[in-house]
Amino acid sequence: MNSLKKPHLTILIATWNRTELLRKRSLPSLRKQSFAPSRVILVDNSEKKFHIQNQQIFEKCIPSEWNPVYIKNSCHQGNAFSWNMGLEWIRNNTPETWVAILDDDDLWEPNHLELCINAVETNLDCVISGIQTVLDGTLLKPKNIDQFTVSDFLSGNPGWEGSNTFLRYTAFEEVGFFDEDLSCTHDRDLAIRLLSNSKFKYKIVPKITVKHFIETNRLSLTISPKKKVGMIQFWNKHNSKMTTLNKEAFLKRAKDLFNLDKELFEEYVISEI
Repeated sequence: MNSLKKPHLTILIATWNRTELLRKRSLPSLRKQSFAPSRVILVDNSEKKFHIQNQQIFEKCIPSEWNPVYIKNSCHQGNAFSWNMGLEWIRNNTPETWVAILDDDDLWEPNHLELCINAVETNLDCVISGIQTVLDGTLLKPKNIDQFTVSDFLSGNPGWEGSNTFLRYTAFEEVGFFDEDLSCTHDRDLAIRLLSNSKFKYKIVPKITVKHFIETNRLSLTISPKKKVGMIQFWNKHNSKMTTLNKEAFLKRAKDLFNLDKELFEEYVISEI
């Protein structure tokens, strides 16, 4: 580690009806970390029938010295609301901390936290490690990224997801946490707002320490009403910042991945959703 010795580190996980993935994938990968976090927060956005089992699995997997905190999100208002509940807990209790997010269906390699902690510097706000997508069990070729720009995220997502977010808490606070008005694309929206701050400083650690799992029946690769709404919401929020090339790339990606036609973004009225 450069100028800081063992900064306070909080792990933040939001979960929704994924008890088996918590038990078999995400929590075991957290438990195997070579660097021990200061605290682990699980915000449970699941249906009520999953709460007891999720809490039991969480408390069994996370050692007491890691100070586990279990929070029920009984409103079921989605990941952004759940992450924000966790961030509000941090604000009220341990605001001088770094925050590492782990999606409930992803996993970290055992050296993930250690690698990120060792990259922390005094004036740094964020560390982004390498991430590899696993599509239906097949490892996809990872992207080689040496920098991020706002333009990258207006067009698509070049490689900054929830599970490779390692951020100083105050950086979250400065941009107002996650946008709860978006149905999806929360990571892209957060990146745009962070990178738009001229004082924001980040470091990319290219070593791949995160596996991001996608299945073809999941939201991100299916034509679901939630995805449709989320893409329109993102477009309405950010299209004024887009260049012509950004808009072309965004619309092409929307068509290729989600079969959403450009006319939808040009004509759809958000109040009708």
